[in-house]
Amino acid sequence: MIDYYEQVSVTLLPMADRRRFQQLNDALTNCTSFYARVLKDEDGEFCYGLYDGCDDMDGDAFPDLDELALYITNDSDVLHYLQVQGAA
Repeated sequence: MIDYYEQVSVTLLPMADRRRFQQLNDALTNCTSFYARVLKDEDGEFCYGLYDGCDDMDGDAFPDLDELALYITNDSDVLHYLQVQGAA
């Protein structure tokens, strides 16, 4: 089965989620060659994709920001960046 994801604007997220997404994405782009995108799955639910510098999605989409944060903070540079920014 092929998963279907549609890229959507970050502005569609509730304000608190939008702010958190931006913090996580800033940490990714400043500390790694990856970035995140806001997506909708085939059921119309928000999810989050992790992309490499070649615009290839890395694995499956994350169902929520907590799962994305848990995954990306395995990178010590990302975790440190978020701690310094007060976002971790």
